[in-house]
Amino acid sequence: MRALLGIVVLLAVWGCAAPAHAAEMGDNLLKSCQIAVRGLETGAKGMSSADGYHIGYCFGMLQGTHETTAVHGTQYEETLFCTAQQVDRKELLTTFVTFMDSNPSALRLPAVAAVILAFQSAYPCR
Repeated sequence: MRALLGIVVLLAVWGCAAPAHAAEMGDNLLKSCQIAVRGLETGAKGMSSADGYHIGYCFGMLQGTHETTAVHGTQYEETLFCTAQQVDRKELLTTFVTFMDSNPSALRLPAVAAVILAFQSAYPCR
């Protein structure tokens, strides 16, 4: 119950702090993260400043959600997913994009919920 309450509070707070565009949904976060994948593949050559925004937004959402839920797990002794202590941004990116490509229903979820589901799928606690 505490974990569910924590997720609801996290989503509510995140929604209030979201930028004034539609990127708070899973489909738009995926678009930003696909730009990040392209940036990693090309070494960011030929990318615009708008692409840089999308890359920063993607990595910020993924890493922010990862770290926030880790703190939640420490605080409430309930973990939502279990990654290695040191997971890098590229792995989080690959995990999220792969999950979203395989789970189109997650495109309509709030971005944070989609990220949590992707991480739960890839990093279950045993």
